[in-house]
Amino acid sequence: MDPVTVAATAFSFLTPYLIEGGKELSKGLFKDLWTNVKNLFKTDEEKASLSKLEENPKDPKILKDVQNILEKKLANSEQTLEEISNLVERIRVEQNNESINVMKSKGKGNINMQGVNVGRDLNVPNKGSDEEK
Repeated sequence: MDPVTVAATAFSFLTPYLIEGGKELSKGLFKDLWTNVKNLFKTDEEKASLSKLEENPKDPKILKDVQNILEKKLANSEQTLEEISNLVERIRVEQNNESINVMKSKGKGNINMQGVNVGRDLNVPNKGSDEEK
């Protein structure tokens, strides 16, 4: 992923938790992502921008400023880009695995599944198919 996409995706995952007071940012992959992002903000000005976001996570201007700082940091370090990108991807996969949506569709034996990563063969026999007989 490119730095712009990684920064935008990282903050799309982090911002809802900042709005809720940051409680979930102390757990699992979100903690890892938040810690890695925070550690990139080294100057007093960068830290002040991040603090403003923590205080006002709904402010789109502050979010954009902080996101721009992260984009620059990621663009300047391939290793950092890879680390943050990997965390973002792991969170995306984890969230997809938790949000499986299965529903019957109109038609004979149709099933629609979204966000599925089964990790093994999935066999859903059709009603009246040879497998049920």
